[in-house]
Amino acid sequence: MMVQADVLLSVLAKDRQCVGEPLLDGCTHEQVLKEAKRVLSEAAEHYEAASDMNGLRRCHYACARVCHELRDFAGRNSHAARFRRICGHLSAGVGTAPPT
Repeated sequence: MMVQADVLLSVLAKDRQCVGEPLLDGCTHEQVLKEAKRVLSEAAEHYEAASDMNGLRRCHYACARVCHELRDFAGRNSHAARFRRICGHLSAGVGTAPPT
């Protein structure tokens, strides 16, 4: 799933770097963002089930960024808070169980 999310985010990054005419129109850009959010949310569920804290942290960080671009500030804040909790969890050297 993260490979699929990485591809979607790469397409968006290429679109931003395009000089002159963007590769994606506004509607398509938003659709790609929404699909990236869906894929990242699914990947986060899988990483949480597997207690993979690094993968879970990466998903929440990317999902917070995508939510920000979609102007979903509540979603951004939620994912950012989870990202910060996981970072604190990992820096404290706690075991592998996901934080609540």
